[in-house]
Order: sequence, then structure tokens, then C-alpha cells
Amino acid sequence: MFNHIEELPDVTGPGGGGQCFKRVGREAADGFAVLPGDQLDKMRGKQWDVLASLIQTRQVQRHDIQAIVEILAKLRLSHCRIKIAMVCRKQSHINRLRLARALMQSPVRLVLLDEPFRGLAIDPAQYVGIHARVSEFVARGRQFPVKVNFSSARSAPSLYPGEALKNAATRALRKYPDLLVRPAPPNGNAEFRNVLARRAMVSGMVLAPEELVVTQGCIEALNLALRAVTQPGDIVAVESPTFYGLLQVLEALGLRALEIPTSPQTGISLEALELAAQTHERITAIVVVPTLQNPLGSIMPDAHKARLVDFCARSEIALIEDDTYSALVNDDAPVRALKSWDRNGNVIHCASLHKILAPGMRLGWMNAGRWHSRVEMLKYVQSRNNEELAQLVAAEFMGSSAYDRHLRQLRSNWNSTSSADDSSL
Repeated sequence: MFNHIEELPDVTGPGGGGQCFKRVGREAADGFAVLPGDQLDKMRGKQWDVLASLIQTRQVQRHDIQAIVEILAKLRLSHCRIKIAMVCRKQSHINRLRLARALMQSPVRLVLLDEPFRGLAIDPAQYVGIHARVSEFVARGRQFPVKVNFSSARSAPSLYPGEALKNAATRALRKYPDLLVRPAPPNGNAEFRNVLARRAMVSGMVLAPEELVVTQGCIEALNLALRAVTQPGDIVAVESPTFYGLLQVLEALGLRALEIPTSPQTGISLEALELAAQTHERITAIVVVPTLQNPLGSIMPDAHKARLVDFCARSEIALIEDDTYSALVNDDAPVRALKSWDRNGNVIHCASLHKILAPGMRLGWMNAGRWHSRVEMLKYVQSRNNEELAQLVAAEFMGSSAYDRHLRQLRSNWNSTSSADDSSL
């Protein structure tokens, strides 16, 4: 009687909500429930009007419950759902009990589910120029928050050193009473940049604190890097697959993305990249995540890193490195950054503490190589200086051994979680 309808669109209509029924197999013998009367008025949809009209015009006899059941199925009222009883509410002469019994005797059973409030309709036209498809997906995700969001590469708040950071913030405010009412320094707090420069040595980078620019997370660093080295219409090579946020940035800047195949083991294909450089019009920049690539999780071997840096330098293609995740590598040996092979300032290194220390701080940083002065001015034009409190907090914590202990514990938790997920799958 009921056809398979899993691929059918939902036609609840704007503002729909309340409760609904989901089709399940006959084996779910206890799965039937009748919609509460106080929820019936929340249902909307042209299909219900069609059914009501058929009854009112006597094209369907009001006592022919079996015919109504057939129509409910044929009208396909909702994606994986069949809503009943609105007609019963509007047409009092239909016996709701008889309809319920008929549905129970049908080849399927109905299970009561909660349907989320749909809110305002998404208008894809609002996202033209910032990758409409990705932006619409992000907007829908914000409309329907979930308890566990697998689309964000962040740890649970309990895995970050919240108490230690709070105490550091208190000490910073006591030490600098006017911190919140004085202007923040350009390019970032000097103490914070000193700590970043020292920590960068672990990844093989020798950087002066004055060569660093503090940003609003890594995404602003990527924005600044791309704006510094490209013009609208330029081609930027990206890993395929890549982080969806990068696609939004590229389209917002009027840039064209050129997808380069990427291996889950070794990262971006250098052979495909070299071929693309020979067969396509000029590639202006390349954006890569060499360590724990998002979403593949690949780690580029050192030999590939050195070859990539050399190729970009010879080809005069700006190489933008997203180094967001390298601190999470579960290995005692430090992971070298692409920047450590840079000899002429052609690599722009972008990093963030968002994933590894404190998502709420939105702290990132970058070394722009030979584009440093341009990036400084672009940062000033785009967002001015970052507030200083978070930088002082991070500087104190990262300057101590507590930061190293935190990273070891975080990596251990990630490794345990990953092993548990593999076992469950």
C-alpha cells in the first residue's frame, strides 16, 4: 500500500513544526502513536489541502477510511514521514479512531518523532559570491544545532585547560589594570609573539617575533595571505578534497580554485601539480595543509615537503601553508613545517591555537615571508589589531611546561577516541 518514499522532499511548509510520524517496518510492532490534538494546527502543506478538498467534494467518501489511507501514501506528505490527523481535525466527521486502526492494519507502522522547528526559509541568493552551496549548508547547520557536531574539528571543552587559562586571565588583568581600555599593539602583543617564535623552532622555523602577525584564527591568516599574493580572477591550486571554508574564501575574493588530487597517505600529488602548472594558465598560489590534512588526515613526508617548496620557488608560485593541526600529531618526533625549507620568503606560514588550546580565543598567527609589509597593511585595513587579553593569557600558558603537558594529554585523548571510533565501526 505504501510506496518507498525516502527520497521525497519534505513539504511541511514554512514555519512547520510539532510532531510527526515516521514509517518503519512491520517488525516494530509497538511503534504506533496518535498525534496529540494540540499539535494538529501546527501542520501545514498543500497535500493536506488536497486531501481535505477531495473529501469535501465527495470525490472520496468520508467514511472510506481505507481510501484515505491510500491517499495519505500517494500524496507522500513528508520526507520519510506521513503526517496524519490534520484532516481529522479539520473534518470532524472523519472518525480518527477508525483512521488510526486502518493505519495500524496497513503494511507499515508509524512511530512518533519530534520534528525540529524549521525557522525562516534559507535563501540561497544571499550567499552568491561566497560559495552558495557551502554557505547554504553551513546556514542550515546553524538552524538545527546538534549535540555532537562531526563537521567541526574541535575537542570537547573539557579537554582544554579552561581553569588554567581563566587564572592566567585574572593575573593579566591584575598586572595590567588598564588592559581593556588601552589600544592593542599593532601586529600583536610582543610577549605572545616571542613565545610563538620560540615554539616555532620545534617545527624547524627560525623566525623573529617582529616577523609575525597575530590574526583572528587561521582563517583570517589565510584571507590575508591570499589577498597579499593574488588579484581577482587568479587561479589558486587547492587540495582535493579540501576544507570547505577555503572554498568560501576563494569565491569571496573572486579567485578560481584548481583542484589537485590528494592522497590520504602523502598529501597533495606533486606530479599532478607540476602537470597542472604546465597545462593550465598561470597558477598564482597554492594552499596546502601538509600535516593532518583536512579532511583526509594525511601527513606529507619530508621529502615531498622539500620538493614542493622547491617547485613553488622555481615556478614563482606563492605557497600558503595551513599549519593548524601539526601539534596534534601523535609522535615524539617534531613535525617540520614547509616554512622550514623556505630560503627566499616564498612560503606564507599560517597557524592557529583554535584547535589545540582555546577555541573561544580565536587566536591565530602568520609569517608572510616577503609579503610581510603588505600583510601588515591588509590586516590594518581588514580588522585592525587583535585584543590583547587573550594574547597575554596564551603567552603565559604557552611559555610554561603546562602547555607541553596539555598537548600530550590532548593527543592521548584524541588517540584513545580515534581507537574507540575505529573499534565501533
